[in-house]
Amino acid sequence: MENAIISNIELFTGRTDEINRFRDFLTKIKTGSEEKRGGILSSERGMGKSLTLMKFQELAQIERFQTIYKTITPGTVESFFADLKSQIVALVPEKKKRFSKKADFDMLPLPKGTTTTSEVLSEYIDEFFRGLDDVQEKLESQKTWAMFLVDDTEFFAIRDFENAYHILIEILKELKEKKYNIIIIFSITDEFMKYIPSQNLESNLEMFSLGKMSSKEAEIFLKRVETKNEITISKDVKEKLIRAGRGVPFVLTLATSYLYENRENASIEENVWNKCKDAILNENIVDIFDLHDEELKILENIASRKENLDTLSELEATSDLKNDISTILNDLQEKQLLVVENTFVYFSSKFLFQTLKRTSERLNIFGRANILLDLFKESIGAGKRPDTPIKEKLDELTNIAFAQRETPILTEIAESYSTMGEALMEHEMFYEAFVLFSNATEIFEKIEDFERAALLCDEMAKRFSKAKKPYYARKFLANGSRLYDKIGSEWKRNALSRNAAMLYEEAGDVYAAESFDAFTRLFYRRAYSLYKTANEGARAKKVCQKARESINNELYRKEFDKLAKKIVIEPKKEN
Repeated sequence: MENAIISNIELFTGRTDEINRFRDFLTKIKTGSEEKRGGILSSERGMGKSLTLMKFQELAQIERFQTIYKTITPGTVESFFADLKSQIVALVPEKKKRFSKKADFDMLPLPKGTTTTSEVLSEYIDEFFRGLDDVQEKLESQKTWAMFLVDDTEFFAIRDFENAYHILIEILKELKEKKYNIIIIFSITDEFMKYIPSQNLESNLEMFSLGKMSSKEAEIFLKRVETKNEITISKDVKEKLIRAGRGVPFVLTLATSYLYENRENASIEENVWNKCKDAILNENIVDIFDLHDEELKILENIASRKENLDTLSELEATSDLKNDISTILNDLQEKQLLVVENTFVYFSSKFLFQTLKRTSERLNIFGRANILLDLFKESIGAGKRPDTPIKEKLDELTNIAFAQRETPILTEIAESYSTMGEALMEHEMFYEAFVLFSNATEIFEKIEDFERAALLCDEMAKRFSKAKKPYYARKFLANGSRLYDKIGSEWKRNALSRNAAMLYEEAGDVYAAESFDAFTRLFYRRAYSLYKTANEGARAKKVCQKARESINNELYRKEFDKLAKKIVIEPKKEN
């Protein structure tokens, strides 16, 4: 299947604390020291709840629990408790006929809405337990334990059946009170935990919570991917994948799948990463799953909803499509992006839903940023100083873009700051220009475009020097030197460090002539460090000597004596 997501219980990694706690929970149940009959597995989206729940099932099976894994979908919400009771009854086949004769076997649909009275809910719970004592007798006589693992429980809230949580908790309390051999573990995302009645949860349920994976766990996961798919991922690409995954298992899975689908042979090297990195780093599902316009329209339509759910009728009414919608939906199901169930359509992964939702939000951020940039440019173009409120709003949007790792938006803002900085230089607004150029450099550095940041510093140092603004020039020279060092350009690092050191030394000379010891020390000290960075040992030593001769403060003089002794003058390298 093209561009499918790599997902398999064999790839389950880490979660040591949760696994150990679950094992202890099973042991206590079997030895009779645990009264609880349920548990909640919660986390943010994308943390691997489904895979962890499958691992729980595997561990329970090893301990000889009869396990049933259930996934709640929009179409099964109303019948969930009826189905659950039916499956419990089915654990005792010979009793099935007897139960089927009774009215209590066929439960009514789940009561909907927050206005449902407590009497109705109480009757519903009583109805669930009617006739189950015989099932418990059989389970107990056979020394059998049953465990139901329920995934995607948030669909109760999404379909406005919040009362289901109350019913579920009350059922678990009664299972505990009557000491039934039936356990229910359910998973739910953190954002829906607020719908669960909070009273005494910990006393009635075992609580499990998933956080982000560690770098070590991510590394082990990648080794398992290599083994399972018979591929080799180079060390450099592994390190970049781990950073891209940022501790969220689904992001790592998505990135690994995309690299796997786009590999040229059995090895994933730097060239494969370079081809795919933009899609991976920006979670760009358009590129990752090779989506065409009409597929994207449908996905965006569902992502525009408050929750991960739409209906076929609503989708058909609001999607302006040329092709048959059923064909497009089939293709999206083939790509494992959507699930179509009766009248409902929803993302197969809640994380994918949120990713596309962020993509839409990104476009909104981009639009807002462009409006603000246009206003900013208009103000500067008219020869006015930058509007502070607009700049503050742009800074806020920049922070949001950093948080959402929106590289294209950040690049656009940085480039605009550079253009506006040039306009300010023409109007001789040097401080304002310095601030914008500094902002642009910082953005380029944060998005790891070190070369562009270094080149900008180099160019700005020249312009401010030409404008006879050494303060700003030396700041850009020193920063540019550091950035050239990051990209491995030794000669450029040395050149900028040397030029910056000369400007700091000149400032030191001015303060030395005026006998300002503190400032003399500060600027000579900076010049000394930069000369050392540039491998200009002789010049560094000369600065120490100048400081020794011009500074009156004995402590400062001793400081430069010590610095001078540390200098080793190396012979110049021939170019």
